[in-house]
Amino acid sequence: IEIYNTPPDCFKKTGIPSNDVFTIFYAGVLYRSRPMNLEKVFQAIENINGVRLIIAGYGDQVNDIKRWADNTADKVKYIGRIGYEEVLERTMASNLLFALYDPSVAAVRHASCNKLFEAMMSQKPILVSKGTAMEDIVEREKCGITVDSGSTEQIGKAIVRLKENPELCRQLGQNGRKAYEQKYNREIMEQRLLELYHKMLNKNSQGRI
Repeated sequence: IEIYNTPPDCFKKTGIPSNDVFTIFYAGVLYRSRPMNLEKVFQAIENINGVRLIIAGYGDQVNDIKRWADNTADKVKYIGRIGYEEVLERTMASNLLFALYDPSVAAVRHASCNKLFEAMMSQKPILVSKGTAMEDIVEREKCGITVDSGSTEQIGKAIVRLKENPELCRQLGQNGRKAYEQKYNREIMEQRLLELYHKMLNKNSQGRI
């Protein structure tokens, strides 16, 4: 039984954000032990005009991120640790999310991180790593683009494609939102969990466990 870590539904219809630049947002833990290929994203946007990357979180990569931000003028902004409500607000105000974790890590290959479902709930497209369970969901629901997370070229091409095609961003976001409403929302996950508990309790009462 699959029970995903999906966010509560706090969707606000903002349409395509009217940012002065195409805004990419990431919030999460920033530890080297959980490689998410941030440096590849930094490298990918270096030669793309009209793009900004906003990062929130904490961990042993913070100093590296601050240094990268200092070296890229206004393209990269680190905003520190923020609360979950602000994470969702910034998600809904962004143009693109990403979850580019390294699929060589076994846990990453099999996990579907909450970043994917936050993007779906917020009606935003997302970039995810090929070779992961997230790829299966994104391809099935047509809610983002899958890339080789170690390829600066593929990441850059995906960002440019979305930046230059607002209609594609809108369609991918709508697909994700529809899938969230019908298959992945918090209420559905809660009901699955309750049904599992009831099933286990009934088996236990019958002496089967």
